[in-house]
Amino acid sequence: MNVIKEWFNSLRSEGVITRIRMLIASWEFKPQFEHVAIVIVFLVIVLRRAWMADDAFITLRTIDNFVNGYGLTWNIAERVQTYTHPLWMFLLSSFYFFTREPYFTTLIISIVISLLSVWLLASKLAPTPFAAVLAGSVLIFSNAFVDWSTSGLENPLSHLILAVFFIFFFQRDFSLRKIFWLSFVASLAGLNRLDTMVFYFFPLVVAWWYSENKVKALLIGILGQFPLILWSIFSLIYYGFLFPNTFYAKLNTGIPQTELFAQGGYYFLNSLGKDPITLLVILLAIALGLASIESRWKLFPISLGILIYLFYILRIGGDFMSGRFFTLPLFTALIIITQFDFGKYKREYKLALLALPILMGLAAPLPTYKLYASSDPVLDETVGISDERLFYSPTTGLLSQSRQNEIPFYGLRRQGHEFKLLGQNTGDVVYFENPIGMEGYYAGARIHFIDLNALGDAFLARLPATYNHNWRVAHYIRYEAIPGYEETITSGENQLVDSGLRAYYARISLIISGPIWDWERFKTIINMNLGRFDHLINEFEYRYPEIVEKSYASVNDQQELGISCEDENAIRFKEHGLIINIPDHLSKADTIKIAIENNVRFQILFYADKEIIDRLILNPTNTEGIDLYHHYYLPEKSQETGFDEIHILPLSSQEPYCMAFVQLDD
Repeated sequence: MNVIKEWFNSLRSEGVITRIRMLIASWEFKPQFEHVAIVIVFLVIVLRRAWMADDAFITLRTIDNFVNGYGLTWNIAERVQTYTHPLWMFLLSSFYFFTREPYFTTLIISIVISLLSVWLLASKLAPTPFAAVLAGSVLIFSNAFVDWSTSGLENPLSHLILAVFFIFFFQRDFSLRKIFWLSFVASLAGLNRLDTMVFYFFPLVVAWWYSENKVKALLIGILGQFPLILWSIFSLIYYGFLFPNTFYAKLNTGIPQTELFAQGGYYFLNSLGKDPITLLVILLAIALGLASIESRWKLFPISLGILIYLFYILRIGGDFMSGRFFTLPLFTALIIITQFDFGKYKREYKLALLALPILMGLAAPLPTYKLYASSDPVLDETVGISDERLFYSPTTGLLSQSRQNEIPFYGLRRQGHEFKLLGQNTGDVVYFENPIGMEGYYAGARIHFIDLNALGDAFLARLPATYNHNWRVAHYIRYEAIPGYEETITSGENQLVDSGLRAYYARISLIISGPIWDWERFKTIINMNLGRFDHLINEFEYRYPEIVEKSYASVNDQQELGISCEDENAIRFKEHGLIINIPDHLSKADTIKIAIENNVRFQILFYADKEIIDRLILNPTNTEGIDLYHHYYLPEKSQETGFDEIHILPLSSQEPYCMAFVQLDD
C-alpha cells in the first residue's frame, strides 16, 4: 500500500492536469500531406461502405433501456448482459442519451473513431512518411478493416485503444507512471472486448521487465487494471456472472473441438479468398516480428500476441461474420511493419513495395472502392460464413437510405414495429425470435423476446444447444418447445414441467430478476458460478429432444433388403437420431451389421452412462433405399470399455431417415 500512496502523492505534487496537458502538447497536430491524404481517401471509402449490422441493435436495445431508466437490461424484466463490449456500450449511451437516434449516432461515432485510429497510425506510430503511406494503403484496400470500421460493433474503439497503447509503449519510458497508464489503457481494451487482452499482455510483461523496481511496477500495473476490475465486480453483483451471457450461450454447444478447429480453418480460408491482403499482411508481420533482431524488445511480444490471437480464432471456430476477427490483428500487424527502417532501401524497391498492397487490393474479388459484386456470394453455405456488409448494405448501408423510406429501411425494423403494435393491441408480450437485433430494438421495451440463440436469455444459455449436424458458428439454437417455458415467462410464475428445469429456473430467475441486494441471491450466485446446480439439467434430453429410442430386441430382426423409408417395416427417425439400448451380454461386442439408408452419411456413437466412448462413421453409397448392409469391426475402445447404448446420428440433411435392422456380434 505504501507503493500506491507514494505514486498517488507524486501525481498530486506534479498535478494530474499538468501531466495531461503535457501529454496533449506532445501530440501536437502537425499535419503532413501524406497523413491528410490517407485520412481523406479512407474517409471516402468508409462513407461509401458505411452500414449497420443487425447485431449492433442488440446492444442498442440495452442502451435504449438504460437511458430510459430500465437499467442495463435487454428484456426489462431480467438483468442479462447481451453485449460483449461494455466500454463501447457506455460510449454510445453517452451520445444516445441526447440524440435518442440509433442509426446516424452510431455511424458517426464509428467513423470519427476510425479516422482517429488511422491518423494515429500514420502520424504517431509510423516513423516515416513512406511507412505511413504503406500502412494507409493496406487499410484502405483491406475489406475487413473498411467494412468493420462501421457496422455498429466495437471494432473501431478496439483499433483506437490499441493505437494509444503502442504510442505509449514505443516511448520506452517504463517508469511507474508510464506502467500505470499502459496498464490502464490495456484495461480499457479488455473492457471494450475481453479477448483482445492477449494483444497487451506480452508488451505489459516487457514494460514490467524493463522497470527499475519490479515489485512496485507489478503493484502499479495491477492498480492500472481498476476499470476492468470495477466492471467485473459490478457485473458479478448486478448480472450475477463475470462474463457476458453470450459467453455462456456459446459454451455448451456439444460440437467436438476437432470440428471447431476445422471451422476456424475455413474462416481463415474465407478471408484469404475474399480479402487476401488482410491475412497475408498479418502473417508477414508475424514473421518479421518474430525474426527481428534489431528491435526484438518491442516487436517480438507484439507478434506473439497476434499469433496467440490467431490460434484463439482457430480454436473457437472463427465467426460467421467474414473478416471481423482479423481487423485488430491487421492493425497490430501494421504497427509492426511501420517500425522497420525503409530508408535503407532504394526508391524503386520502395515503390514496388508500395505497389503490392494496391495491386492485391485491386485484385480482390470485391475491391473496397466497389459496393456490390454480382459474382461474389453473400453467404458461403458450405461453412456458414457470410459477408455481413454485402448482406445488410442494400438496406442499412448509408448510401442506400432515402427520404422516401424509414432509416434504416429494413424488413426486421418493420417486423419490430409490428410486434410493438401487436403487443399494444392484444396484450401479448412474449415472442420467440431469431435474429433479435433490429426486431428487438424497434419492438420497444414492453415486448419480451425469447431468444432461441440464447444470447439474450440467461436460462436458455445454460441449456445445451440442440444437435444440428449443419451447425453455424455463433448460431447455437436451443430447444423451442420446452414444456411450460413460454407460460412461465408470460405469467411470471414457474410453470416448467421438468422438475429439474423448474428448480434450475427458480435459481437463475432469482439471480436475474430478484432483488439485487438479497442475501439469498448472493448465495445462489456463488453456487451457480461454481456449477452446483448443473446436475438439474438433463443434458442429453435437451441436446437431442426429438430422438427416437428403441430396444435392441425391436431392431435386430433382419429385414429383407430393398425397402425404402416409406415401407411400413422401416425404422424411421429424424435429425436427432435413433438410440438403441444394448443388453449386457452384447456390451462388448466386436462387430456390427447394419442395414441403413444408403445415400446418407451417418455416425454411430457408443455410450456408457451417456458418456461417448467412441464413434464409427458410415459413409454413403451412390444408391438410394436400403439394398445392402454394412459390416464393421467396432472401435477397440468400445470393445474394451463396454457400452450400454448406441446412437445413430445422420450427418446429412435429408429427413426422414430410416433403417432396416442392426445386429451386434460378440
